[in-house]
Amino acid sequence: MNVIDFDNKNNLLGYYRRGSPEQGSPLRPLMTMPLDHFRAIKRIYDEFPNRIWCVSSATLGLHVWEIRPQLQDLLTIQVNAKTRLRKIGLGNTEVHPMPGRAFRRPFGDDYYTITNEGLLSNWIGQLNFFENPHTPTFENIFIALRSLLSKEFGNYHHYSGILRCDRSRSRTFYGCRTI
Repeated sequence: MNVIDFDNKNNLLGYYRRGSPEQGSPLRPLMTMPLDHFRAIKRIYDEFPNRIWCVSSATLGLHVWEIRPQLQDLLTIQVNAKTRLRKIGLGNTEVHPMPGRAFRRPFGDDYYTITNEGLLSNWIGQLNFFENPHTPTFENIFIALRSLLSKEFGNYHHYSGILRCDRSRSRTFYGCRTI
C-alpha cells in the first residue's frame, strides 16, 4: 500500500468551539477550499486512478490510498509517486510509507472514506469498504468535501453566532461576513 497525503492546512480560517471550554469542548478548525485547491485535487485524481479516497482529519486533508497486490520496496514507491506528483506540480506532497516517519492509523475521529454512496465514518464500514474498494467519481469527492465544509460552517454559525451569510447573493461561503 501507499498513500498520498494531500494537506489542506494552508486553508485554515480560524478555530471555534462546539460548546464551552468548561465543558471540555476542544477547538475545531474552520477550513475553506479555494478553487485552486480543488484543481490540485483533480490533478491528483487524474494522475493516480483507481484509488480509495479518504478525508484524513478535521482540516479536510486527503489520504489517497493505493492497495498493492504485492510487496514493493519503500524507495521504489517513494520515487515513483514523487516523480508523478512533481510532474503535476505537487512535488511537496507527502507519500507514505515514508522513511523515518510513522503513518497514523486510519478510521479515527474526523476520518471519512468517500464513496459514490456518500461518506463512511464508522470504522467497521470503512474497513469493509477497504476489503472491496472502488474509486469514487470526482464529482462525489467534491460533494463529500463540500458537505463537510458546510457542516463545519453550520457548526461555527450555531456555536459562535457571529457568522452571517447572505444566501440570496451566493450559495458559497464567500457570501458570508463576520459581524
